[in-house]
Amino acid sequence: MAKDVDLLVKNAKTYNEPGSQVFKDANIIKKVFIQRKTEIDHAEPTKTSVRIRNRRSAQGDRLSAITLALQYGSENDEDALLSGSVHYEEGESEAECLSSSMDMGNPVFQLYEAVRGGRNSQGPLLSEPFLQLPSRKEYPDYYQQIKQPIALQQIREKMKNGEYENVEQMDSDLTLMFENAKRYNVPTSGISKRALRLQQILLLKKRELLRRGDEEDQDSILSSDTGTGSATKRKIHKKNVKNRMKALYAAVTEAREAGTNRRLCDLFMVKPSKKNYPDYYKVILEPMDLKTIEHNVRSKRYATEEALMDDMRLMFRNARHYNEEGSQVYNDANILEKIVKDKRKELGASPEEDTDNMGSPKLKLRKSGGSPKKSNKYLTPLQQCLNELHMVGGRYQDVDALVEDFAVMFNNACTYNEPESLIYRDALLLHRVLLDTRRRQEGGEEGGSPPAVGPLVMELIRNLFVSVLGHQDEEGSPEKPPLNFDVIRANVDRGRYRRLDVFQEHMFEVLEKARRLHRTDSEIFEDAVELHQFFIKIRDELCKNGEILLSPALSYNSKHLQSDVEQEKREKLPKEMEEDKLKSEEENKEEGAKAEDPAGGGAWPAGPERTYRQDCSFENSTYHVGDCVYVQPAEANLKPHIVCIERLWEDEAGEKWLYGCWFYRPSETFHLATRKFLKQEVFKSDYFNKVPVSKILGKCMVMFVKDYFKLQPEGVRPEDVYVCESRYSARNKAFKKIKMWAVPAGVRFVLRDVPLPVVRVASMYAKQMSGGEAGCQYYDQLHHNNMWLKVGDCVYVQSHGLTKPRVGRIEKLWVRDGAAFFFGPIFIHPEETGHEPTRMFYKREVFLSNVEETCPMTCVLGKCVVSSFKDYLSCRPTEVSEEDVLLCESRYIESEKQMKKFKGLKRFSLHAKVVDDEVYYFRKMIVPQKEPSPLLNKKIEELELKLADMDEGGEDLDDLEDEDQAPETPSMPIIQTPLASDLDIMPYTPPPQVLHASTRTQ
Repeated sequence: MAKDVDLLVKNAKTYNEPGSQVFKDANIIKKVFIQRKTEIDHAEPTKTSVRIRNRRSAQGDRLSAITLALQYGSENDEDALLSGSVHYEEGESEAECLSSSMDMGNPVFQLYEAVRGGRNSQGPLLSEPFLQLPSRKEYPDYYQQIKQPIALQQIREKMKNGEYENVEQMDSDLTLMFENAKRYNVPTSGISKRALRLQQILLLKKRELLRRGDEEDQDSILSSDTGTGSATKRKIHKKNVKNRMKALYAAVTEAREAGTNRRLCDLFMVKPSKKNYPDYYKVILEPMDLKTIEHNVRSKRYATEEALMDDMRLMFRNARHYNEEGSQVYNDANILEKIVKDKRKELGASPEEDTDNMGSPKLKLRKSGGSPKKSNKYLTPLQQCLNELHMVGGRYQDVDALVEDFAVMFNNACTYNEPESLIYRDALLLHRVLLDTRRRQEGGEEGGSPPAVGPLVMELIRNLFVSVLGHQDEEGSPEKPPLNFDVIRANVDRGRYRRLDVFQEHMFEVLEKARRLHRTDSEIFEDAVELHQFFIKIRDELCKNGEILLSPALSYNSKHLQSDVEQEKREKLPKEMEEDKLKSEEENKEEGAKAEDPAGGGAWPAGPERTYRQDCSFENSTYHVGDCVYVQPAEANLKPHIVCIERLWEDEAGEKWLYGCWFYRPSETFHLATRKFLKQEVFKSDYFNKVPVSKILGKCMVMFVKDYFKLQPEGVRPEDVYVCESRYSARNKAFKKIKMWAVPAGVRFVLRDVPLPVVRVASMYAKQMSGGEAGCQYYDQLHHNNMWLKVGDCVYVQSHGLTKPRVGRIEKLWVRDGAAFFFGPIFIHPEETGHEPTRMFYKREVFLSNVEETCPMTCVLGKCVVSSFKDYLSCRPTEVSEEDVLLCESRYIESEKQMKKFKGLKRFSLHAKVVDDEVYYFRKMIVPQKEPSPLLNKKIEELELKLADMDEGGEDLDDLEDEDQAPETPSMPIIQTPLASDLDIMPYTPPPQVLHASTRTQ
């Protein structure tokens, strides 16, 4: 062996560079080997106890592990971490470091090493995420949630300092580390799965070490009595145990089927392929095969024969659990289990049975192999003894973990036992006592309830408003346009703003008005731009760019503002230059004549050759300033433009021109497909231009919405009369109601004989859904009963005979013959599902059913939100109260009476103008609270009534027996004693009650 180690070290040093990690490790290996060899050579020959031999065996295993780690050596930190050499001083391996402070054969070290060196089937270390604590900088919430953080690095230091006196202390710290990981990470994460696997390794290794310690203690007692002869007996004993294990293993591998001579163990030799059977490893938590058992036998991993039998039973139990009853694998598992039991009986009692039977009685769970029905329903049966052990060992981090284990235990009891049994009733009662006690401990407080989102959004808006109003320029003067913020301030103070985008729209309106009414070189214009930029900056800081509050308002950023300001300057600068030029000319004129102010006009060259008029004639028609006219369109297939004349003039060539404001038809605007318009409706735009008078096609009339339905202009055809209610901004693609309207002076209006009905028609862009029914108008968003509903929203739906309204999801939305409808799946509440009364549900949990219905909008009672589990923990819509936020993570299958988790609800791509919901994200995820099943109290009452009836029946039977034993009374009238024939013809009632009633009559 020494020669081979020298050759190994020589090869490593020859192939690798002198400064490399492998080169250093080779020197360390040689140094450790020489040191251990010297200690063994000079050891006292009289020390031959099992403990010393095990210690030396562990040292050999450790040296083999160090040698194996050479092939994974690397100079970078990541590979060093994977190879297990991180956190050690340079030139010092973990074995050498710990050997100086403690014995490597110590059970404490062996327990640590079993966890530290645990690997999965692919080879990587399972303990890699547990080597160090998370970074405080990257994971500050970890140290807020975990009160006792610990990692393998801290455990190693404590072990190095000799702080662990026994295996239980080491087990407590390792368990604390795994529970911390499971508490901080979601159950489906890789770290949680690693923690579960390492806990299994920890449990098995601890059991092995405790059993080995008992054997060694017994060996030490025997050695003191029998002297050196006991060592020979122990060797013979171990050899006999190993031979028995080999015989049991051979009985399984050599078993063949009668008639076909097929080997029964072929399907049990190796574990199923993870690629072909991925669900196997989700169902089976502890896979086992014959190859693993054979390896454990050869490497002396089984301290006792019972350990081998435990793995055999586990393998057969897994086969019955995963496969159908009656399948070949299921039957083979039963046959092989019977063969190995018969073989064990044939071999006789094992040497360790006597000592095992002398131990304290053990509380055990039912073997799931004996009840395949129960094993198929759940994988983690718990017993009260395990809960007590966990409590004593300090494995529960909080009360919720203990409550969850108790709930699983009671649910298992109800699942396995009949509803009429005493255990079933006791489980229900204890479950209710558990929940009541937990509720009293909490003092009625909702520990895991999320914060109210509405006040948080209002506070954010208030901070934003105060910051903008208090903003000062570089000179320290407040930058506030001389406009009235009182309306916005009153809305903020009264908490009327529930959405950030609405508040932003009002603020932008004030600032844009300040820019629109003042010159680009004015101080007010510059202050408005500065406040606009500051608003966007503070808004993004408060919202953290959508990490705290996700709102459509965030889509408008500084780049959009800069583009809008530049566009506004391009439009206003020519007019300002013209105004400056006119002002300069007027100052130079001696007459002091003043040119008319071209307010709102476009840019055109001004000069003395232009003659302005109040009216002009063209083709036997006279047009005045203020008239509305049709203007020839740019393309032949378009309708004529509608222009309101604001200026008329004649140029030096004698050509007549008009300048005015364009009115847009609905088809010329950018709007939601769901928007409806009045008949003959047009919109006053922000577009002004000049055209020759020769382009005029005729006169028309645009009336204000307040007058249109009651009045009509004289001398104008009805088809040439239009109604205007709003102005349209092409830049913002937005509509806004008009408050003031200038009526032309030359038009006379008369009352209509019958006021026009207010009729709104659908947009020409309203889409027709593919596969939709004829006569149905489909929408992405619809206003109904003072609610804006869109595809993807959830609503409460009227339900008859239920205590709670059902929940429906809108996946199609349409209007037919004036009535609105929606189609979508229905969510049901826990009381509508089939489940055990001990099952617990999240508060406000619902389940997606297989039912999809078409419902009229008249059945809608209100709006709600159905969140996935992840969204329920992390965020809330800002406009929905907490009572209307529901949780759904499972689908209820009515035919199977089962609840299965699903990926998520269907997502929809809606029109760009559909208003998205604002979502507020919590700074720390909430802990969802669970509540008992609504069937719990009802079921307990039913059982109590049934038991009460049974008790009454028992009392009646006792009375009957007393009457039978009583002496006959001669004075009793014979006629009052019912005859047998009378009893035969009486209607059926419980006999004791009938006889008891007759006795009372006497």
